[in-house]
Amino acid sequence: MHHLRSLFIAVAVVALAAPASAGGIFSVLSPQRALPPAAVGQSGATVQNVQVSGDDVFRIGQLEEQVRGLNGRIEELGFQLLQMQEQMRQMQEDNEFRFQQLEGGGTAKRSDAGPAVTEPATKQADSSALPGVEDTATASTNPGAGAPPKDIGQIIFDDSGNLVAPSGTAPATGSQTASLGSPEELYQTGYNHVLAGDYPLAEQVFQDYLAAYPEGPQASDAMFWMGEAQFSQARFNEAAKTFLDAHKLFPKADKGPETLLKLGMSLAALNNRDTACATYREVLVSYPGSSKVIRDKVAREQKLSSC
Repeated sequence: MHHLRSLFIAVAVVALAAPASAGGIFSVLSPQRALPPAAVGQSGATVQNVQVSGDDVFRIGQLEEQVRGLNGRIEELGFQLLQMQEQMRQMQEDNEFRFQQLEGGGTAKRSDAGPAVTEPATKQADSSALPGVEDTATASTNPGAGAPPKDIGQIIFDDSGNLVAPSGTAPATGSQTASLGSPEELYQTGYNHVLAGDYPLAEQVFQDYLAAYPEGPQASDAMFWMGEAQFSQARFNEAAKTFLDAHKLFPKADKGPETLLKLGMSLAALNNRDTACATYREVLVSYPGSSKVIRDKVAREQKLSSC
């Protein structure tokens, strides 16, 4: 009995001491709970993440700068490509003209001589013939100055409605054309120079032709090829004048649609895109029966000029 009493006393003592040590015992036996992220102290790992983010921003800035540089290079290469395409297109057109001439037997004959012109120097221009081609400046009050226009991006007309020609483009005088031969021979000489790519010589020969035979059977073709020779020499202002004169003097010529097309191309080369686009539209209006080749060329030039 005394032994049982001692046992009960020991159990009671243990029971009284249990609350004080229960937390330690149960904390050992119970599973550990994960602390929330907020409970984690500001350790070195967080600082390291901030540093990595700063490096990423710096690298992104470098990549953006490289992308901008590449975009600029791509634009430059694209511009150079467009220039090369334009040069190749011009060469292809020149070759087409030469092949057509060779296949046709050597001399291009016109089906009609066009309207007779008695006073080409004083003929009044019809400003409504080409929408968008307007008087953008008046000629100099000193006709002897002969200074070229300062703004080559505009077509400049005199009081009679004629486009002002730069100095050095006067037609050949009578003394220069006294012994030039027949109109056919002179025309063929100029055209042979075109086929050979001798554009300065071709231009001079056609100037001589027009001075000697302004009403010749091939006057309209001679004026067209003179403009083509000027265009091929990148003398776009003079080419624009020649093509405009050809359109006014010979509107019903076989090369009428192509003459107007070349006028638009000359204006586009002078950065006068609005007038060039109006001229392209006029090709299809004035010559609705134009060949598919002409219509395709008009569509291509309109696309190049963003009409």
